[in-house]
Amino acid sequence: MRRVVGILCVMMFALFVGCIENNVPYPYIELRILDIAVENQNSVRIDNESLTVTIDMHESADLAKVKVTKLNVTEGANSPIAVGSILDLRTPCDVSLSLYQTFDWKVVATQNIERYFYVENQVGECRIAPNSRKAVAMVPIGSNLKRVNITGLKLGPEGATITPDISTITNFSDPFNYPKVKVSYHGIEEEWELIVITTNVIVETKAVYPWAKIAWLQGQCQEGMTGGFEYCLNDGQDNWVSLDPSMIEQEGNSFRAKLTGLTEQTAYKCRAFAGEEYGEVIEFETGEATPLPNGSFDIWWKDEKIWCPWIEGETNFWDTGNKGSSTLGDSNTIPADSEKWDSKEDGNGAKLMSKFVGIGAVGKFAAGNIYVGNFKQIDGTNGILDMGKPFSSFPTRLKGYYKYKTMPIDNVNEETEHMLGMPDTCSLYIALGDWDEPVEIRTRPSNRKLFDKQDPHIIAYAEMYSAQSTDGYVPFTLELDYRELGRTPKYLLIVASASKYGDFFTGGNGATMWLDELCLEYD
Repeated sequence: MRRVVGILCVMMFALFVGCIENNVPYPYIELRILDIAVENQNSVRIDNESLTVTIDMHESADLAKVKVTKLNVTEGANSPIAVGSILDLRTPCDVSLSLYQTFDWKVVATQNIERYFYVENQVGECRIAPNSRKAVAMVPIGSNLKRVNITGLKLGPEGATITPDISTITNFSDPFNYPKVKVSYHGIEEEWELIVITTNVIVETKAVYPWAKIAWLQGQCQEGMTGGFEYCLNDGQDNWVSLDPSMIEQEGNSFRAKLTGLTEQTAYKCRAFAGEEYGEVIEFETGEATPLPNGSFDIWWKDEKIWCPWIEGETNFWDTGNKGSSTLGDSNTIPADSEKWDSKEDGNGAKLMSKFVGIGAVGKFAAGNIYVGNFKQIDGTNGILDMGKPFSSFPTRLKGYYKYKTMPIDNVNEETEHMLGMPDTCSLYIALGDWDEPVEIRTRPSNRKLFDKQDPHIIAYAEMYSAQSTDGYVPFTLELDYRELGRTPKYLLIVASASKYGDFFTGGNGATMWLDELCLEYD
């Protein structure tokens, strides 16, 4: 009987144990590709939002055989690729990082191949269609299409071969049987069709890109001709003015010019010409030279212990990290009342102070900063910011005055410990972009998202860094580098910090940057 009872007890205990659930949660760790490099790359962009690495490859690279030369992932993460791995990036490559959870990343390659097709007496630029593998060139009406000399042909990446020899290809008179060539590279063989057609257009006004006080003009003409531009007010008077030849930049059949001295929000028209031939007239209107709000930082108010660089009760344009630093101390970006200088009549300016706030383990290094945008919210002892304000003008430069006092870096972490003892560096950058919303910045290490100056949304950019203390205020000018014409900005970002690596909570106690009289110029 005792034996039976014992067996029943063991069975009941086993049943009880079997019903116990393991409710101990695994820690949640975001697994990231922190850094990666491959052979023959131009640049790398890592997007932690979409879990995508985009690698721009040199045109000579074989996308089927891309060797990884550097890889850094979140500590402890298991990766299916490593240094030395060969990736096939002709299509996106899946890279699943795993630890307690799995994060599915993609590695994507982009590759721009320069292609061209030039013939004697060509009019305008060639037209290349990689998908249909057609290359088109134009010559003037009356040209003998049976005797066309090819002067240049490149349809594949650097090192590709073309057969037959282009010197043997001269007859383009049969539109139903245009010449074909084979382009070979990396074991790939492509067949391209070469097309030459006639046109009665000798010169063409290709495009006009108007800003506030300048406009960019583009034209094309027949080979061997010299192009130029005329412009006038669009007031019905047709008082055409020719641009000085020194203002024209010509490369082959294409020419362009920067038209200066225009008046903002004014109607004009222009046309290209070459010899006695004229292109079509293009009408355009210049934009607005929008001023930079509170660029002198004369306006401040204090919300308890938080200094705010805008009028109380109104919508801000500038903001600071004071809401974050004030959780453990006082504002570290303040009006520079005591920093007046001889050439300044009134106002405050901004004083950006980097310092350790709090006590011991509950403290943190806070970089003095000011930026166009909004402090979104506090995330523990970190911050979430919305960088940028709506803006659609085309400034050419940012000017102003700054003063800086550097200090040795004495606040570092595992990522930046090699900087210990180095002089701190102040930073200032401006960006115009076509984002659809402000750029979110997060400083928490586990989900950090920082500004990427290679972001494809950026239209224009300029930056300034200095690790040198100055003797009083000094002027600065940041000339904006417009990466592409034909795109209109939606947002403006300007960010300044007394500690360049403040987003990594790295810098020197006491490093201080002063800013004043910031303004945008448009000529």
